[in-house]
Amino acid sequence: MDVLEKELQETIQEYIAKFGEDDWEHTEPIVDPLNEHGGPVTLKAIEKLRNAIDTNTPLPYYEKPDGLVY
Repeated sequence: MDVLEKELQETIQEYIAKFGEDDWEHTEPIVDPLNEHGGPVTLKAIEKLRNAIDTNTPLPYYEKPDGLVY
């Protein structure tokens, strides 16, 4: 795991600690799990999570479409 991936995972854990697992489960995916998402995409995801944590504002609720399996 590279440095950015590690930081992303740590930031996700911080988000979950602040807002809860249920909130995390109902947010729009911040990276595409089927594609490589190196540098810029990972940095953007980290920034998005840090902003939510710093402003005490959870990410928008995302309702998964019926029949879609992640």
